[in-house]
Amino acid sequence: DQMASELNVESKHSIEKRAAHMADCFTTVSEITDDECAQLLEIRSAEVTPNGFELDFVPKGKALTELAKCSRAKLLEVASELLGYSVSSDAKLCAISGRYEYKNKGIDLYINALNKLNHNGNGQLVAFILVPGWQQGAKDLSQPGDRYTTHQLVEPWNDPVSNAFRFYGFNNSVDSRVKVIFVPAYLMGDDGIFNMSYYDLLAGFDFTVFPSYYEPWGYTPMESVAFAVPTITTNLSGFGRWVNAEGQNIDLGVGVVKRGDNNFDAVSDEIVAQIEHIMTIADDAKQMKSVKTAAQAYAKKAQWKHFFKHYKVAYDIALKNLKA
Repeated sequence: DQMASELNVESKHSIEKRAAHMADCFTTVSEITDDECAQLLEIRSAEVTPNGFELDFVPKGKALTELAKCSRAKLLEVASELLGYSVSSDAKLCAISGRYEYKNKGIDLYINALNKLNHNGNGQLVAFILVPGWQQGAKDLSQPGDRYTTHQLVEPWNDPVSNAFRFYGFNNSVDSRVKVIFVPAYLMGDDGIFNMSYYDLLAGFDFTVFPSYYEPWGYTPMESVAFAVPTITTNLSGFGRWVNAEGQNIDLGVGVVKRGDNNFDAVSDEIVAQIEHIMTIADDAKQMKSVKTAAQAYAKKAQWKHFFKHYKVAYDIALKNLKA
């Protein structure tokens, strides 16, 4: 209440708080938002109602395998054209995606971990940042110049990702272990570079990283595992908190890193360790297939048909309170 007054959002805060307390049944989408509500609204949910998922748009079996091959080929093709040299087919491909919330989505942490990887270890890694930014169209990748972004940024000097690349000294040279590529466009199939949808491209990655500082649920890591792409997330996302109850090892398809307000560097180190581990696993086709299968298992567990029971509980609570 005090902070609402200081930030001049008393009206919004008071109506949210009052609505939560007066509701016949107050719900939240995850344990982490439940904790948030206890602090901000001074009430916990009567029932946590997780965000479910449908798998009907995800290719199955051989179709998904073929899509992954096609997408991987496209990612390597674009990377090679942008960088100005042929990227090895053995290189590992990873990505982060979502809204351009530099801190909340953990983009800052992702780049920090990539910088550490760039100075240690073996094995080539091409790391993509698939986050829509302020850009004015696809670039001519055949022209020399900026070797980091696929689309022309309007104000590159004000762009957090570009500034981070410069700060850490990424040069995307042939000899650098980690190549970083920023795709500041909505991937709807008409971006001018990939011309493939986000979901189609997603299938081509070896793994994804979503080290969120704040994520009420987290559809991006859920989508990743649905496409059999193992992912690394944190316990500050609703999805990560849900997974954490069952295990947090990347060998199980999802790695969950414990993140807080004061352990940025330690979390970065843990992400580096998890990435190194999954890169090693990716060299063994049989072992990687096992990890991919485990990743998909999480998506199956998170289908609406499994989570709907929480909504039934919520409706029962609401009806009982309404009658009372």
